[in-house]
Amino acid sequence: MLNNLRLIFSIVCIVLQVIPLIIAYTGWKKDCKTIGKERLAVSLSERIWAGLICFPFWLGPIIAYCS
Repeated sequence: MLNNLRLIFSIVCIVLQVIPLIIAYTGWKKDCKTIGKERLAVSLSERIWAGLICFPFWLGPIIAYCS
């Protein structure tokens, strides 16, 4: 039962991590169309790293499996 809860928790954490990444990508894509890729102040990789650091849902499964 505990393993099933950990699996469900892991899936939820992965989904919660993917949502901000999709939002960052769509915002970057919109900015590329309006401003131009070479004029952007922040690259896509910087936006993705900021999303991973500011929204660390990926840590949830690691903490759940270690405890």
